[in-house]
Amino acid sequence: MKKTIGFSAIILIALMLICCISPLFADDTQTSTNSLYEFTLDSNKRATITAYKGKETSVSINKIDGRYTVVAIGAGAFAGNTSVAEIELSGNVKTIGKGAFAGCTKLESVRFVKDGLETIASDAFYGCTALKSLAFPSTLKAIGDGAFSGCSALVFDISGLSSLSSLGSHAFYNCGTGADSFSVVIPASLTDIGYGAFAGCSKVNAFEVSSANTAYISADGVLFSRDMEKLIFYPMGKRIESSEYTVPAGVKNIGEGAFTGAVLKKINLPEGVTSIGGSAFYASGITEMKLPSSLKAIESFAFCSTPLAGIELPTGVSLGISVFKNCPYLKKATLPSDMTVVPIGTFDGCKLLAEIELPEGITEISQFAFYNCNALTKIVSYPALRKIGAYAFSSCTSLTEISFRNTPEIGLFAFASCSALVKADISAAKNLPAYIFSGCIALSDITVSPNLESIGAYALYNCNKLADFTIPATLVSIGNYAFGNCDSFTSFTVPSTVKSLGRGILFDTNVTLVKLLCEIEEIPANTFENCTKLTEVVLADSITAIGQSAFSGCTSLVNVPKFSELRKISRFAFSGCRNLRDFVLGSENTSVPAFAYRSCDSIESVTIPARIERIEDGAFAECGALSSVVFEAGNLSYIGSNVFYQCNKLTSISLPESLRIIADYAFYECRRLADISIPKNTAYIGENAFYETPWLKDNKDDFIVAGDGILVQYNGMASDIVFPDTVKRIHDFKFFNKYLIKSVTLPESVEIISTKAFVYKVTGKDSSGNETTAYRFRYLTVKGIAGSFAEQFSKREYYTWSPLKAK
Repeated sequence: MKKTIGFSAIILIALMLICCISPLFADDTQTSTNSLYEFTLDSNKRATITAYKGKETSVSINKIDGRYTVVAIGAGAFAGNTSVAEIELSGNVKTIGKGAFAGCTKLESVRFVKDGLETIASDAFYGCTALKSLAFPSTLKAIGDGAFSGCSALVFDISGLSSLSSLGSHAFYNCGTGADSFSVVIPASLTDIGYGAFAGCSKVNAFEVSSANTAYISADGVLFSRDMEKLIFYPMGKRIESSEYTVPAGVKNIGEGAFTGAVLKKINLPEGVTSIGGSAFYASGITEMKLPSSLKAIESFAFCSTPLAGIELPTGVSLGISVFKNCPYLKKATLPSDMTVVPIGTFDGCKLLAEIELPEGITEISQFAFYNCNALTKIVSYPALRKIGAYAFSSCTSLTEISFRNTPEIGLFAFASCSALVKADISAAKNLPAYIFSGCIALSDITVSPNLESIGAYALYNCNKLADFTIPATLVSIGNYAFGNCDSFTSFTVPSTVKSLGRGILFDTNVTLVKLLCEIEEIPANTFENCTKLTEVVLADSITAIGQSAFSGCTSLVNVPKFSELRKISRFAFSGCRNLRDFVLGSENTSVPAFAYRSCDSIESVTIPARIERIEDGAFAECGALSSVVFEAGNLSYIGSNVFYQCNKLTSISLPESLRIIADYAFYECRRLADISIPKNTAYIGENAFYETPWLKDNKDDFIVAGDGILVQYNGMASDIVFPDTVKRIHDFKFFNKYLIKSVTLPESVEIISTKAFVYKVTGKDSSGNETTAYRFRYLTVKGIAGSFAEQFSKREYYTWSPLKAK
């Protein structure tokens, strides 16, 4: 025992990243500091603020110490500040650096005294959720990526920025969401607007563009390229009574994120549109759309998270990844007749998709293509299909039958958790990948290749209805838990061709007979664990070892399988085999492994061979029938903790002379053990080693001493304890329930006293009402002969020392 003495998570991550970025300065800069700032000075003594140390709510930035003109706010300088509400910047400030004010959640106002600012870098005001007042100086040339992202109170106005030429991606993402509707005016100078610059701005109801702008134009409040060939952005806050919008004729491209979040239900695309950009309709309200025959490309996530009910893709169109991911109402989709590959995640999460027709020329269904399509009941395959990617049909819980008899390559988890799948034909695949049918609880009929070479880990795990699986002679490897929890298995044979066998291949099945004819050396760990009906195992001559937990929980197993030669058994090998009568060890075992025979209730006697040096923890714990333990004279020096725990048929035991250590709880609650012979060489007996044994309970002596002078228990009630000279060793917790002790007198025979030998136990309750236990050091006077071990112990543990006169 031990001594005892009686939108915010996103902002935090962003700040951590921002604050790890070091600004770059010219070689001739120098770093300085004062009470408010850390800053650098260039060769002309112009300052860049790199950190703000104050707590003021209003900060005015012009000069530092009245002499250093501030020309820049460095990266992360004010990041995460929760005090500043107002910032005033002079016209000398040219640059606001990356993340300079990111996460300043109390910042409400930024005022520029004069024009002069030219650049606002990326993430500069990221997550400033209270910012609502900001008038940009006309000198501003560039606003970086995400500069005002998440400034939900900010109604921005860039109309008067005659020098602004560049607006970064997501620059005003989710801005103004808490305000009234407003329009955005694009100035003449702004010719470069990044992806999603106005995404999430749900109160922007229109875009207006200066007639002098050479890059953009607006029509009916919608932003287009100047030539009207690309629709850039449809304002999220624009409301149309019919909820229907028709894209003007002549438009060829729908830009990235163009209709993100739009409340429209129907969008009409004209013939001539050739491409739809990434996330173009992401999270919009569209329920129907007819795609023009001119369409050639739909980029990634284009229709992700929309309420589309159906879609027909025209011939010749190519798809990016996850184009229809998480479309919760999509029931029917028609793929292009010339499609050869279904891209990654195309219909991932389309829970109502019940009907899909694959073109005859499909050669590949990519990973996650139909993942979690819960309503899909069947899939028709054609001879051209050569590859099915990982997770392609995983969690399609209504899929009842599959036939991919011409498909040689199938990825891991391809059909995992298809809980209604009854029949599967994958006879062209030479390898069953990991988890391919894991969790297919209804699967009862599977056809595999007669040339099958490998079965991956958990390939058929938890296929409860599968009653049989014949392994072809070509198979060379079976992965971990490949057939685990296949409850309907009654027999199983592993042929001699198998060279590699994973752990737990028949874990928790109902097999009664198993033949392991493969040329391996060890039964792998957990192979038959919890096979409660297993009665017979036939082994190849090459098998000479039993892995960890190999037969654990085999409650019907009566005898250890026959080995041509058994060299080794491992931990938990037969743990819980309640009907097992045999006790065996491998010829190379020098210890009885931990918990090897735990809860083997039918073993009545064991003989520990002379070569055994240790009996590890719990080896025979809870062996309820064990009545005889014989130790051959030899090398046994250690009996671990809980080795004979609750072996209630044991009445006597004679421990070998070689024994040195009996660990904690070794014979705990052996309630009939009345006769124990402990050799004189035993130097340590652990805590509660003989708890509740008659040998200990029925002994009423004040001092129970065993082995090499070990104090096993003190039964007295004295406040001043005088130890007999038979005591040499006093270990921890021997007096924890003796509360009256004031002094101890120790003889010169004492050689060892553990630090916690004299602690006492205190119980109580914590603030939740749970019981607690602690051990406290008591005030104690130690008496003994000067210079003895007693004096050393007393001073080491800070007890009061009282020397006695030598006799």
